[in-house]
Amino acid sequence: MLIDVIDIVEECVNSIDNKITFTVDGSDLLTCNTSYVSIGDVLTIGGEDYTVTALVSDKNISLDRDVFDSDVTTTTIKTAKFRHGTVNTVNAELVKDLGKNPIENYPLVFLLEELEVNYNINSIPYASSVVKLFFITQTDYDNFTIDQHHKRTIEPLKSLVDGFLNSVNKNKRTELIEVFTTNLHPIFGYTDENGYTETYLNDTLSAIQLTIELPFKKNKCC
Repeated sequence: MLIDVIDIVEECVNSIDNKITFTVDGSDLLTCNTSYVSIGDVLTIGGEDYTVTALVSDKNISLDRDVFDSDVTTTTIKTAKFRHGTVNTVNAELVKDLGKNPIENYPLVFLLEELEVNYNINSIPYASSVVKLFFITQTDYDNFTIDQHHKRTIEPLKSLVDGFLNSVNKNKRTELIEVFTTNLHPIFGYTDENGYTETYLNDTLSAIQLTIELPFKKNKCC
């Protein structure tokens, strides 16, 4: 049976763990896992919405005001969006959504459709595909310092990549991922020899590229 790489990758993206467990301390959430939370995110706690104003990775998340219900210990982060295709086709989809609040579009996991599946029916795993994924979010080239850019943009993206790899390793249709390559794109775009930069996807974005050879298990269903 032919492997549908896009469906499997989308399933892994949708299964990324977006739950955070914490202890309330006034306007701070004390946690050992900040996951891919970023400054400006809105978290719903006990039915109330709070905006993230600062965070220290895997230590605490600061909110815009004290948490009303201090007995709550869990919340969920916004799920990552999944899109697939070429840069041009995904850009066309995003242009249609320009009127939306950016929080509805990002973070984004973009699967580049340059897919080739290699089969060896008698082996385990019996098929594999080299997959290129871009984990993307908005940034502020003009106003962020280098340190702010890494803390507010790159660190959450790294956590999102980790969450995806964990999701892949738990997926029943894939094998364990042990080797992968990541590339950082502080500006998600192309810079020519004269230093002129043209951004991809018509937005001010940063990205981490993940390249993996994704191994697939044989479907044992009748």
